[in-house]
Amino acid sequence: MKNFLCLLIAFGIMGCSSMQSALNPEKPSVTFKNVSIDDLSLTSVILVFDLEIGNPYSLPLPITQLNYSLNSGGSEIFSGKKSSQEAIEAKKSKVLSFPVEIPFTKIIGLGGGIQAGAVVPYTANLDMSLDLPLGQKLNVPLSKAGEFPIPTVPSVKLGGISWEKLSLQEAKAVLSVEIESHNQFPVELTDFSYALELAGNKVGENKLSRKVKLSNGKPSTLKTDLSLSPVKVGFSFFQMLLGKEATYRMKGLMEVDTDYKSFEFPYDSEGNTEMKNE
Repeated sequence: MKNFLCLLIAFGIMGCSSMQSALNPEKPSVTFKNVSIDDLSLTSVILVFDLEIGNPYSLPLPITQLNYSLNSGGSEIFSGKKSSQEAIEAKKSKVLSFPVEIPFTKIIGLGGGIQAGAVVPYTANLDMSLDLPLGQKLNVPLSKAGEFPIPTVPSVKLGGISWEKLSLQEAKAVLSVEIESHNQFPVELTDFSYALELAGNKVGENKLSRKVKLSNGKPSTLKTDLSLSPVKVGFSFFQMLLGKEATYRMKGLMEVDTDYKSFEFPYDSEGNTEMKNE
């Protein structure tokens, strides 16, 4: 009987030791390592939150959920939650990445009047939910500041046509193409392709590979040559070219570089443009 009691006491001591090991008084650590832009388009941005979780226990540590909200201009502009099936191995740490897509239609007009072309400063407030041993739960609050842009397509306008030579058989001109950025961040044009119509008649197309820094609110002028044979289009078209203005349509693609990523934007511009003979 005495030996049996001793055996029970020994098992009890071992059980308590195992439980104490599992219930290490040290709490799990959660560190906000980084937030980055994973993808960016005209319609949304994907932010990735990188969190490092350290598990001090001798048992795996399940990660159940991440609640998040973004504040800008003194108000909440976006919130949501991400479920997780991850578990951190005993006595180890691991960096987990949580991607969050933010549609721009959800935040335009919020946070003091967020608009297309803006750079949006924000504070990300996170709440990480952890399942501790013996059914306990722990919520860890975290926060980090950052910013993301809302890109918008630069505007294109045919500012004018200067005829260097104009006859029924041959016409040569210099086109002045005005390109204006409406973005609050630096934009550099790298390639510009166009197809041009005058008075409903296709007169030329071209692709230009030039680096031009585009300013916000101030047009940059791109010069390009145009050659055509008016006689192939018709005499009435030639008479129109002798006038002071013409209706135009210019469409194509522009490629730009930004600090965030490179973009290929389609554009389609139409209106009236001035014409003059040199």
